[in-house]
Formats: sequence, structure tokens, C-alpha cells
Amino acid sequence: MIMAGLRVRIYGDSILRKKAKRVRNIDDELHHFIEQMAETMRASQIGVGLAAPQVGRLVRVAIVREDADDDVPIHCLINPRLVEQEEEQTGSEGCLSFPTLRADVQRPLRVLVEAINPDGEEMHLEAEGFLARVLVHEIDHLNGVLFIDRAERDSLGWLIPDEDTEDGYRIESTSLDQIHRKFDRLHQKTE
Repeated sequence: MIMAGLRVRIYGDSILRKKAKRVRNIDDELHHFIEQMAETMRASQIGVGLAAPQVGRLVRVAIVREDADDDVPIHCLINPRLVEQEEEQTGSEGCLSFPTLRADVQRPLRVLVEAINPDGEEMHLEAEGFLARVLVHEIDHLNGVLFIDRAERDSLGWLIPDEDTEDGYRIESTSLDQIHRKFDRLHQKTE
């Protein structure tokens, strides 16, 4: 899937399973890359987080926001590290690397993340609820961990358009085997 010039890698691409390397130098090229990541996430119209491996770069950079609304500020985290987590929450997650797939995932309810901002300054981001979920999801991406690795297996499902429902879609249950087969077929078509 290509958005705003950067191609979002989909499940089955080996880069999604690799651990990203620490950023050692914040330069103009990295700033440009971060801008491209933000454009790519905005272009998705649903994205609330994006990690560098999802667009083909093995560097520890992630961007997050609390909502897919374009007016919501985007936080850029370089070399993010989860330093505190409290309690638990379970909720539905999706991922730009798994178009239309949803699953329930247990995550911390509250987190504290340390990172460096694009100006090279140390930052701390405390988050609760949905933003905590997004932060941990993106940090997982930087470690080669995908949301289906943590998903409750019986909650895996595809979003299917359905104008007869209140939300405009329904969930069609699926399994890990079906997910693997679907993305394998998709990769074969694009090769």
C-alpha cells in the first residue's frame, strides 16, 4: 500500500519482524523522513501510529496521535523506551500493515515513555487509555513484534462493509492460518 510517497509494508514483509536500530544522528534526512511518515499516516485517514519499519526503515522512530483527526497533534518519538506501565486494558486494535484486520489485545492502561524529540531533546510522554495502547503498539513494531502476536485468537476478524449496521461495517471472524494465507496471496500478486 503506497501513501504519500512511502509504501506501508504489509504483513509477510520480513522487515516487520526485524528489530530497529537506535538513531545516533538527527539530521535533515531524518527530519525529512519523519515528515514523510506523518504525511503517510495522515493520508491513511485512519492511522494513529506508524513505526519506521512499517515504511521500510529499520530505525527506532515512531509517530503517534490520539485520534485520526488531522487537527490532532502528532508526537514523534526517536529511540522510544517504555519505562513504566500500570494496570491493564483490553481493546480492539488494527494496524496499517494489516489492512482491515482487527483483534482484541491486552495492553497497559497507563505508560511512561522516554524518547528523544526531533530537536534532539529528551522527552517523557505519559499516556493513559487509547494513547497508551498506541504507544505500546508502535514500540512493539520497533522490536519486530506485531499486534497479532498479542491478540486474543478468538477476536481476530476482518472489517467488512455493511450499510445495515450502525458503524457501517461488521466483523467477520478469521484465524491466524486464514490471515497467513490471505497475506501470502497478496504478496504473490504484487511480486
